[in-house]
Amino acid sequence: MQKNENVTIKEMYREERPYEKCEQYGAENLTDAEVDEMLYRKWIFPISAGMKTIPESIVGDLEKKVQALSSKYANTLTDIENEIHSAEAELCKMLDDLVGNEFDMAGLACLKKLLGGE
Repeated sequence: MQKNENVTIKEMYREERPYEKCEQYGAENLTDAEVDEMLYRKWIFPISAGMKTIPESIVGDLEKKVQALSSKYANTLTDIENEIHSAEAELCKMLDDLVGNEFDMAGLACLKKLLGGE
C-alpha cells in the first residue's frame, strides 16, 4: 500500500467492505505485515474473542445448576424426618380426642401403634 494515499489497515477494516478498498489500492502492494494485520482483524480476533466467552458461559451455567440443586435439596433428610415425627406425634394427640364405639377405638389404637404412639 502506498503511503501517500493515507489509508491504513485500521481505516479499511472499519468500513463495511475493506477488501474493495484493498483491491482499489492494489492488494498486491500490501506488505506482509499489513496482510497479517488484516487477516488477524478479519479472522483471528473474532474467533479468539468468541472463544474467551465460552469458559465464562460454561462456568455461569454450572453455577446456576449448582444453585438450583442447592435450593432443591435445601431440606435435609434429617429435617424431613423430624417434621414427619412431629406430625405423627401431633396426629396421635388428635386421635386421643376422638371417640367412637369399641371397633372404631380398636382401629384408632392400631393406627396410633403404627404411628409410633403408645
